[in-house]
Amino acid sequence: MVFDDDIEPGGFDVVRQDRASACRAAVERLIAAGHRRVAFLAHADEHGGALADVKVRSYTDGLVAHGIAVDPELVRPVADSRSDAYAAVRDLLRRPEPPTALLSATDRAAVDGIWAARDLGVAVPDQLAVIGIGNIPEGLMISPALTTVGAAALASPARSPAYSNASTPRPSSPGPSSPSRGS
Repeated sequence: MVFDDDIEPGGFDVVRQDRASACRAAVERLIAAGHRRVAFLAHADEHGGALADVKVRSYTDGLVAHGIAVDPELVRPVADSRSDAYAAVRDLLRRPEPPTALLSATDRAAVDGIWAARDLGVAVPDQLAVIGIGNIPEGLMISPALTTVGAAALASPARSPAYSNASTPRPSSPGPSSPSRGS
């Protein structure tokens, strides 16, 4: 059995995860909450650049559909390395115009983003909204709990296939806005 959205079955079963819809829903949620500077922690290709996979395409398409220019400086190919994700988020948050939201191709990198924000004194979710993709249990074990999208865990039917630990976004105030539960 293979979990993939693109591969064609060839003597094996393929479980589709619909990553494009999950990622697009996360981008839509952040934009609806008033975010315009949304960073993305992407998977890296073999050359260390952002892999042009379905998650990156969904992120960029979501921004462009709302008239928001994609800032290449906000896309970091670090989602597969916890230490690189932590360092990248610290760097992003130290910029003169830091992002107000962070979307990560993996929940693990999103958790590291929350830790990096916390270590810099940036309040999650009040100053930085964070959404991961993957629905891993670790996201529920941190504080604040991670808002995550993606397929539900196969062993846990109680987890939502679209959003885990997410609720209606709060109206925007003078500062950055974010989801009201989780990050």
